[in-house]
Order: sequence, then C-alpha cells, then structure tokens
Amino acid sequence: MKENAAKTRPDGMPVGVPFTAENQPEGRGRPKGSVSPKAELQKLLTIVLKGEVNPLTDLPEDMPAGRKVALNLLLKAVADNDLNAIKQVFENIDGKPAQAVSIAGTDGGPIETVTTINLNFVKPTER
Repeated sequence: MKENAAKTRPDGMPVGVPFTAENQPEGRGRPKGSVSPKAELQKLLTIVLKGEVNPLTDLPEDMPAGRKVALNLLLKAVADNDLNAIKQVFENIDGKPAQAVSIAGTDGGPIETVTTINLNFVKPTER
C-alpha cells in the first residue's frame, strides 16, 4: 500500500483511498426520493384485501395480498400439477439447491500443473 500512496486518481484523491461522504462520484446510484421496486412490492403485499374468499376454506376473510399470492401459487402447484409452481414453492421453503461444481482436468482426470524454477547464477563483480 505504501507504493500506492504517491499515486493519485484523476480526481486528485490518492489511489487506494475509498470515497468519503463529501467526495462521491456524480450521477451514481438511485436518484434521491425514488423508491426501489422491491420496497414498493413489499408495501403492496402487506395491503389487506377485505372479504377475499380463502380458496382452502371457501370462507370470506380479510387477508394480506401476499397471502393471497402465496395461496394461489400453492393451489396452482397442487391442483394443476404445474411443475414451475411446485418448483417455486419448494425454492421458497427450502431455498434453491446448491449448484454442483466439478473441477477436473482433461477427461475428468487430475488437474495437470507445471512448476518451473529458474536459477540465475551471477558472477560477483570485483571491487
């Protein structure tokens, strides 16, 4: 890090120094006052729908929009045997399965490595 201390970025800040609260790049990030789509969806899913019919009990009840979405997804998975809906239900319960990664050499064999050692003999100069 000491060798970077003398270098500077185009904005005059030293290399390797993070931006400060006062020195931020222009035009970066979400504009002030805007709301993320995720936050908007979370708000909408908490809205209580009055008198919705619960598809499991066939009785009217007040339920959040998120519960209605989850119930409809579950019914699509169970009643319609929709594989995409089934997959979505299990991924939301258990999480996505881990991706299998295989690291191997040619034809599944071991990874071949090459180690090179260079020896340079230098004749000392006489003083």
